Amino acid sequence: MAVHLERVGAVGLWTLTTDGPTRGRRVYKVKNRLCLPYLANLASLAAGLTAPFPATIMLGTGSSAGGPLPTDTALWTPSPGTSMALAGTSVFQTYYAQYIANWQVGGTATGTWTEAGMFDSAGNMGNHVVLNSINVQSDETFTVVVKVYMQGN
Repeated sequence: MAVHLERVGAVGLWTLTTDGPTRGRRVYKVKNRLCLPYLANLASLAAGLTAPFPATIMLGTGSSAGGPLPTDTALWTPSPGTSMALAGTSVFQTYYAQYIANWQVGGTATGTWTEAGMFDSAGNMGNHVVLNSINVQSDETFTVVVKVYMQGN
């Protein structure tokens, strides 16, 4: 069944958690708007078409005075070695989807991060978020959960 949507809106809620024996568990929450490729994919899916799904999350060290914009197509300063395949994808009640990525102790997430992005299988960035210098130590795990809330009319 095809659905005509005049407008698709969505917001991403990022929950980032570090956990280790030295500093314990720390949780950070960040909200942002989604990038245009993700919004286009949502509209395609709602119309019964196919579209690439989010596949990875990558961390970065860049910054911009203007903050992330819906027109962003890449991280400002990406760290490609941090690209992590999503460990889980779930859709709840047809109005939000949840994506999860996990980095293990001593993994590529060790460092200080100021941005992150979620990318589909074609490499298009669908969500770009600014982080407040999250530091992940070598004895910590790092988990990112992104919930995307959608609304169309």
